[in-house]
Amino acid sequence: MTGHTLGTSVLLATLLGSMLPAQAARPTEVQEAQVAAKAANVLCTFARTAESNKQPSRAHDAYRLVLAQYDDQNKAARVGLGFRLVDGTWQAPTDPATPPADTATARQKSTVETAWRSCTKQLGKLHRELGFALWKSDEAAARRHLERGLRLDPDDARSHELLGHEEVNGFRGDAQQIAFVRRLLAIRQQAATAREQEFEVRDLPASEMPKELQATGLPFAGARSQRFTYWVVESPEAARAAVLWAERAFALLQFLFGDDSPGRLQPSLQWNCVVRTDAQRDTLLQSGAAMRGKLSAEEARAFGGLVFDVRNGQASWSMYDVAHDADMAVGHATKRCCRRINPALSEGLVHAMTWLLCGTTRCRFGTIPKTYSGTFELPPSDPEKWLERLQDLIDTGEAWPLVQLPRERLDGFRDDVRLEVWSFVLWLLARHPSDWQELVLQLNKNDMLPETAAAAFQTALGRDVAEVEAEWHEWARRGSPIGKATRLR
Repeated sequence: MTGHTLGTSVLLATLLGSMLPAQAARPTEVQEAQVAAKAANVLCTFARTAESNKQPSRAHDAYRLVLAQYDDQNKAARVGLGFRLVDGTWQAPTDPATPPADTATARQKSTVETAWRSCTKQLGKLHRELGFALWKSDEAAARRHLERGLRLDPDDARSHELLGHEEVNGFRGDAQQIAFVRRLLAIRQQAATAREQEFEVRDLPASEMPKELQATGLPFAGARSQRFTYWVVESPEAARAAVLWAERAFALLQFLFGDDSPGRLQPSLQWNCVVRTDAQRDTLLQSGAAMRGKLSAEEARAFGGLVFDVRNGQASWSMYDVAHDADMAVGHATKRCCRRINPALSEGLVHAMTWLLCGTTRCRFGTIPKTYSGTFELPPSDPEKWLERLQDLIDTGEAWPLVQLPRERLDGFRDDVRLEVWSFVLWLLARHPSDWQELVLQLNKNDMLPETAAAAFQTALGRDVAEVEAEWHEWARRGSPIGKATRLR
């Protein structure tokens, strides 16, 4: 697992823009040059901390930022990046983009992350104080520096007031941040509405039971709504509840997909059936090979459910306790109705939907791993624990890089990746409400290389993946003001 989580150079380059103005000989330029010199020293100090704690990648990011944004002649930064002074001329290294490998321990990663937070606060203060000093003489430059300061250290009330920032749910921010907060709050309100929504549901007679289920001899009870059909052992009430929760999920998905919902949102299964016990599952699997698909009986028993072929399409069976009926119905509706979505991010969407509608994150999907041993151990499904774990990973610099998440395989889905895709998809739905579908479509490719995944972010969102990662982490991290405004906890 990499310890490099923040994409330092991309993040700060995005936040700070060009330090020096295009026009020379302005009074503002002198003050900006003074700030640039101080900022370069702050970043070089951080870089030395990263180096001494065996994270050269973080040091290289800071040095590159010094040269790109503050002081392109800075000797410490040039030496740190491998430049050599030959006959009075600096020569760049042959491969400047590849620093030595990070070998930091968890404690060292935490030290570097703490140093980085201190660094950003110092940089934010430099820009904020310059913004205040310039407010009466050069308001345009002052606004630029105040905005940069808030990106680095977002809690300064005076900066927000001078910039005329709106306040939503106790949070003040720029137009993009306010739009994000409002959209996520709107999604949560829509979920609350869908949670109480009623749909027409009818019980199904035994005569309409599919032949595959009749062959099991199990006492299934059925229910059908406009889009979904469920057969549940011995429980017409559970069957009715399942189709009701599936319809509620579909209603929320229609809101999230917007105008694109007819083309990318469509139920794909003829029916679903639910059993409760190992014995019932074994009876079902022994009734016919069709229920196992291409798996052996032993492999099929390792799963909590499977999709298999039936007349005119596909159906599914699942096994779970009645306490998880709502979560599983929402998860199945999400997974089976959404088309052309990257498989790993599809898992994140499933968890986002069950969290929004049910407050749970139980439903998950996977395939047989290459090192199959006959059993799987599911990670805990408590969203509070997931969030705490994610925030620990961000704080210590141990979170998987965003470019890795869509590359995760379903036959070996790692626990930390699972909770990261849950959080990222929640953020993505609100931050890019018009573009998220294009991103998950662009990422829907087999065996992607990291550069392929990075290119998909640029194509779909018009943003560098490291910039996206940094903004998502800022929302998700412990104590985040914008996270609090969206009622993340």
